[in-house]
Amino acid sequence: MAIRCGYTVGRTTGESSLGDQLKKYQPRSLKAEEKKVYKLRPDNPAHEKLTTKCISVVVENFESRPVREVIPPPLMAEITRLLPTSLSPLIGAKYIHNEGYWKRCCVDKYGWHNCLLAEHNLVWKQLFFEKLIQEKLEDFDTVTEDIESIYELIDACMDYIFTLSFKQLPSHIDLFEVCSLLPNLSKLDIVYGVKKIGMNYERMLFGMKISDAT
Repeated sequence: MAIRCGYTVGRTTGESSLGDQLKKYQPRSLKAEEKKVYKLRPDNPAHEKLTTKCISVVVENFESRPVREVIPPPLMAEITRLLPTSLSPLIGAKYIHNEGYWKRCCVDKYGWHNCLLAEHNLVWKQLFFEKLIQEKLEDFDTVTEDIESIYELIDACMDYIFTLSFKQLPSHIDLFEVCSLLPNLSKLDIVYGVKKIGMNYERMLFGMKISDAT
């Protein structure tokens, strides 16, 4: 039996190992000019998916061009998650229904940490608009503010107003006009007075007027 010296397998066989056979072949080195680079698509420096870019565009332009089309729920949830709480309530009332967004508006924007959600049918959007209308009317100044802006807001969110509770109403605004715009209103609590009045007490600021009852 012939033995081929220099190979690594046992020296009792005439067959070389695979590793020994591969050593006989040297890899071919290409010159720089022979190398070719193949690109299947242009580079994307931002490494963004198309859906991510579309969501960013929608969020940035939502106030001027709110979404009217039907969007898959997972994408719509991501859009509302990124929307700023500074959006106009007129836009939000009509186009935003995600409860997470309205919770952020209540807690993060206005700091309403002590509200009882159960008093608002466990709906954050209802809580937001009931509290917003309440505060707008409680602080309304007949001299510096236009009542039409209040009516415009009420018209936008009327479907979400079921309860209004006023701790003060110094303007003695005509509540007949307000209530006529709220078809779902089922409870109304009013205290005719002024909060945090300090040393500026005046008897006329407290109590109900005849005009309030007519």
